[in-house]
Amino acid sequence: MTEFHSPNFAFLADLDPPLMHQAALAERYCIDDPSSSLTKLRLFGELLSKNIGARFGIYTDSQSQQHEILKELKFRDVLDSKLADTRKLIDHQLRAAGWEADTAEIRYSKGVRPEKGKNKAISEWPIQRGPADYVLFNSLKVHNLNAKIS
Repeated sequence: MTEFHSPNFAFLADLDPPLMHQAALAERYCIDDPSSSLTKLRLFGELLSKNIGARFGIYTDSQSQQHEILKELKFRDVLDSKLADTRKLIDHQLRAAGWEADTAEIRYSKGVRPEKGKNKAISEWPIQRGPADYVLFNSLKVHNLNAKIS
């Protein structure tokens, strides 16, 4: 495994090397390949949920699904998965990966729009099915869209 260093997640190196590795990869790719960066952030979230699940006695194996682990953690009152708290966590992860992200302030409804030369995660962007949770803009180009599926 190639070692990437991370100024933001170096503290994880001794605690959980695979977790630190995924975070460092997300940082590494945030400018050159933002889609890969988001994939690495997703893997980071999955590893983190499995780590928390294991620490609280929830059996996890390679077949365990993240949503199942999170559901069980919420059922046991280990996690408070309110939408606002979840979005704060996502905002933090996006900022760590090099995006401007603040769900409360960087919103379509507040007039925020993509800007040339900036990586912005704009929340509640209107799409045909209703507002997307986030649309990631690399400069003026849509780079990724995260929407609820109804």
